[in-house]
Amino acid sequence: MFEGFNFVVLNGTQLATVSETIVLVVRNRQDLSFFLRKNDLGDVEEFPADLRLSHLVFELVLESRARGRLGRLLDRLQAEYPDSPYIAALAQRLEALQPSPVPGQDVDRNLQWLITKGKFQSPLVLADRIVAASSQVCRIQYPVPAGMAQGTGFLVGEDLVLTAGHVMDGVLQGRGQSSQVQLTFGFVESSASRAELRNVHLTSDWCVAHQPHSAADLTADNPAVPTATELDFALLRLAEPVGKERGWVSLNNVQPQPAAPELLTVLQHPQGQMLSLAFGAPVTPAVPHRLRYRANTLKGSSGGLVLDEQMMPIALHHAGDPEGPLRPRYNQGIPLIEIAQAIEAGHQ
Repeated sequence: MFEGFNFVVLNGTQLATVSETIVLVVRNRQDLSFFLRKNDLGDVEEFPADLRLSHLVFELVLESRARGRLGRLLDRLQAEYPDSPYIAALAQRLEALQPSPVPGQDVDRNLQWLITKGKFQSPLVLADRIVAASSQVCRIQYPVPAGMAQGTGFLVGEDLVLTAGHVMDGVLQGRGQSSQVQLTFGFVESSASRAELRNVHLTSDWCVAHQPHSAADLTADNPAVPTATELDFALLRLAEPVGKERGWVSLNNVQPQPAAPELLTVLQHPQGQMLSLAFGAPVTPAVPHRLRYRANTLKGSSGGLVLDEQMMPIALHHAGDPEGPLRPRYNQGIPLIEIAQAIEAGHQ
């Protein structure tokens, strides 16, 4: 019924009608997941869990059109729900929208191809996520005899910040004082007033959890590999519940490290400067307990938040290639899911 339709000519409003029809027929995420898997049309688990059903279906429609399988999806839906009046009405509306074919008219479709397995993303959804994440990232500074220790961190609770373990080495080794550690939120280039800057300090019992880095992180081509107890993180307790205002990254809901992400983003305060982001592709082969990528970082970036192509948190940035600065090949993070597991195990 739908296989012969030219979905390329549909505009956004018309595609929204298609997605609304699917929502009316399927009604919930669970039934949609069953339908897609049964008919080998994908899986809702490939889409972010926080998407509303209407948004999820619209993203599914866009991807299915791009992959040339939207007609097959609707045909299978009609076969699954043969008595649905919504599908019959949709078929009539689409038939009225089909233009008469003109020779050479479809050149553009024949010149468009999917290059990678990456999905088409909603710009507004991604923008919302990166803005939210940016408000949760902070600069960390404190004086040490050699100058100023610098790093980046991000909220993981109302009064908890996660950063790289070595960022706090100055305090842990007695070269700095926890009372002088300052965490600054909102240090970002923006049209908003600088009055939004928020400086916070630590409690006296600031160190909730900590693991050191690995010697393998410091030597190029070291045959040794980091262990599960060398995840280089520090969980800090704040003197104020800043997360109530800004939200936080929930370590209970972090995504597993992607097998082959197309693009990664690092939110960071390089050299203690205003919040910045850098994009980069992942570097293979993978190293146990580490994620490598080509996104740019500098001193002060340690503890930055690494996001996947859907702007979802996946790692804590902590180090770079020991070969740098002569010929650096990668920068490196720690998968958040492993840090979350280590923190949970330590509290049992």
